[in-house]
Amino acid sequence: MGKQSESSMRPYFNQFQRSAFCTMLCTVLFFLFVLAIGIFIFFWKRKRLYQQADKILLNYINGDYSCHLPQNYEGAIYQVFSSIEQLATMLQSKNETERKAKEFLKNNHNCGDAAQTILLDLFQECVFGYYILTPLIKAADVSDIKIYKWNQITCKANGKRYVTDLSFESEEDFNNWFDRIMRIHRLTMNEESSLQHCTDRKGVDDFYLRIDVELKHIVSTETHNIHIRKMPKHKYTWDYLKKAGMLDDEMILYLKDRVVSGYGFLISGRGGSGKSTLLNNMIDLIPFYESVLVSQESDELYSNVHPQIQFEHTMEIKRPNEKIEYTLEDELRLGLLQDIDNFVIGEIKGGEALNCFTTAMSTGARFFGTIHSNSAAGSVIRLAQCARYVSDYSMETLEEMLTATPFTLIHMSNFSIDEILEIDGWNTSMQRLEYLKVYNKKDHLKPCA
Repeated sequence: MGKQSESSMRPYFNQFQRSAFCTMLCTVLFFLFVLAIGIFIFFWKRKRLYQQADKILLNYINGDYSCHLPQNYEGAIYQVFSSIEQLATMLQSKNETERKAKEFLKNNHNCGDAAQTILLDLFQECVFGYYILTPLIKAADVSDIKIYKWNQITCKANGKRYVTDLSFESEEDFNNWFDRIMRIHRLTMNEESSLQHCTDRKGVDDFYLRIDVELKHIVSTETHNIHIRKMPKHKYTWDYLKKAGMLDDEMILYLKDRVVSGYGFLISGRGGSGKSTLLNNMIDLIPFYESVLVSQESDELYSNVHPQIQFEHTMEIKRPNEKIEYTLEDELRLGLLQDIDNFVIGEIKGGEALNCFTTAMSTGARFFGTIHSNSAAGSVIRLAQCARYVSDYSMETLEEMLTATPFTLIHMSNFSIDEILEIDGWNTSMQRLEYLKVYNKKDHLKPCA
């Protein structure tokens, strides 16, 4: 009976299987059809979007700003459109302002074309440039500009700080200019971004400008602070540095000899003392047959002559739910896997210092770097302290590592070299480094190559 019942049910089961298969097949085909239509519609709409954007961008190029790019709150393409729209708005505003200024000069001033050009240049500088800071921006001897408030502006020239007589007309005048600077460099004005920085590579002919901003939300005086560090697009010559009082002919010969001879260098001093300027010139002295890795936070160091220099800078990528950082440590760690003869660190402030010790010990490569310190010998202590943040090495062990390769310490202040020491070995009984005094400004000790 059981077998007969099973046999009688088999045709119904087979029919059910065929029916279920057909239903599933039809469902899959239906969804594939819908998906194909959806993909077609998506790409058709996206093609129309691109065609529309292309026409509008062409109008922008031709000076027609009457149409606007499609706007949306989501999607990378709409974010790009929004950025382009902002730039177009700024360009339109600039062009319109220039046109009105020309009309004003033509209708109200009986002056020649040359005078009109000068007045128009001044007007553009006031509206779109660095305004009252322009003389300081263009001055070759000024390295730093700091605005504390609308009527309190300081600068550093040849390593010395001065209170300038420059002032905005009012706090409102300063805030208007500050807002323009923020918009031009696409910086935000919210509390979450109270500390920001950017680099102006095109705004000034002779300098790159590193701009650090502290918004009033984080400043106790409730005023915006802005600091501008000037980095020359063309390196200062050794003759210029001599005339500025940084060093003399004997020091130049000494530095050239030690760089060629394979010495590493650690240059110390306060901010604006000339450390990066000196290091920037020294990297061009590295023999051209040696490879170099330059790691830095800001693009202050560069070379137009050395054929084997790899320049890298840190980077931070912010996403809605994560933040990705590429640090100096990451770059130096990768550099150890490459054929690098010289490691250059723009400014040592943290765990990247450990690479300075381990590199010399493990590979024999040398390093160049700058660090904040009050003396040449003190720079080694500061370097070891930074390395201990990310290691279990003792101070003594770290310092002894520096004897693996020839090493020179330079201390600077006020855009001038104050002291030069060479590491002369490790005193086992005293557990400390021995130094050879090469130069001391106070003692009038002179170096010899």
